[in-house]
Amino acid sequence: MKTQDTEQAHYVFFRQMPPTIVWGGLERLMVQWFERIDYSRCRVTLVISSGGGDIYARHLKEKNVPVHIVEYPFRKDFRYVDQFFARFFKTYRLLKGLHPDKVVFFQGSFFDFDLAHVLAASLTAKGNVYMHENLGSPPASQKTSKKYFGVIPGVALWWYWQRYTNLLRAHVAKKIFTVGKELKERIVSWWGY
Repeated sequence: MKTQDTEQAHYVFFRQMPPTIVWGGLERLMVQWFERIDYSRCRVTLVISSGGGDIYARHLKEKNVPVHIVEYPFRKDFRYVDQFFARFFKTYRLLKGLHPDKVVFFQGSFFDFDLAHVLAASLTAKGNVYMHENLGSPPASQKTSKKYFGVIPGVALWWYWQRYTNLLRAHVAKKIFTVGKELKERIVSWWGY
């Protein structure tokens, strides 16, 4: 975005904190990333789940890093299909107001952000979406389906939804960063990235 007083690129980072907010390895890694940014050329906003802003603000202030922090109430039921469009529009409205040039999803868990978040970011940042995988992914779930009325076999739609929305999420992102080769090989093998 070209702001009124500057032509700096705007980078927006997303981080969903765990329910018990702690300061650990991923948090330190993010601060290290922020310390290495040339703030004469860009500005940075960190969108963090509710309750996580204070701890980041304190650590960023200690390092004299000028990152703007926005707390955002991520829903904990983010994986459910029926909430897909609600998550998409909520994230889209947030990002539309921030006018990002690039969006980086910093995932502590493989399922922190889903296709709805990544699509909203891709539309607002003109495709400039990146993901960072830190803890890795679980193996893809086994395809199972129950029988309806004890006889009619189900088609396991939940399995297709999980498998293909995660695959599409990976393809919408321009690049995916991992913390190691083993993690990279796992998400390629298990999820088709």
